[in-house]
Amino acid sequence: MEDEESNDSIQCHSWSKKEIDILLELVIENKKLLEGKHGPLVTEANKRKSGW
Repeated sequence: MEDEESNDSIQCHSWSKKEIDILLELVIENKKLLEGKHGPLVTEANKRKSGW
């Protein structure tokens, strides 16, 4: 089972509270951006995608 081996290697890194907080903050921020909570946001990536 290769999947079990890869899971073991992931668990080798023990996440600190600070790292988890940073990750959660990024995830929440990303969700807000995706849902358009900040209004019509034009990022550089979106400019390229829509051909501005």
